[in-house]
Amino acid sequence: MNVESDKTNSRAPLIALGAWVLIVLAAHWKILSFLPRLGGTEPIESFLFDTGTTVPSIHVALFLGLIILRRHQLADAIGAAPRPVVGGLVGILALVFLAWARISGQADIEMDSLVLIMIGAALAAGGLPLLERAGIPLAILWLARAWPPMLTHHIHEWLQRLTGTLADAALSTFS
Repeated sequence: MNVESDKTNSRAPLIALGAWVLIVLAAHWKILSFLPRLGGTEPIESFLFDTGTTVPSIHVALFLGLIILRRHQLADAIGAAPRPVVGGLVGILALVFLAWARISGQADIEMDSLVLIMIGAALAAGGLPLLERAGIPLAILWLARAWPPMLTHHIHEWLQRLTGTLADAALSTFS
């Protein structure tokens, strides 16, 4: 009987964390669509050819999959070194971002709010050890945010120059 109650007690924080994640994802349902956002006329066309297009549901699925795979490590870190004040401050910042995103209609800022609120919850529940273990899933979730156009331009320009240089090097042997 005592072993069974220990299992239940060890699962309670993990169940609470899972419920928190689902509640936060539900609060941000507007940005977590199954179709590409910020795209052109056709969803498939914008997914394949528009660099500013992301499919947040893919990132959310990967995030939840990694959370499920790491559930034991996350459960061990809950309560290790909680930082409720810092987590609360990050949570307040996330709510400010969420309000700003809703007022201005900016999906990118809402994605930042989602990641910030998850970071705040991790800090409040387990401090840096929990944040460290949730870092990779949070980074994957944050990648659902569309890249800024200037960064996309610089990356494309660099890739085009690299392609030109490699093609020149490969073809110069035949001239």
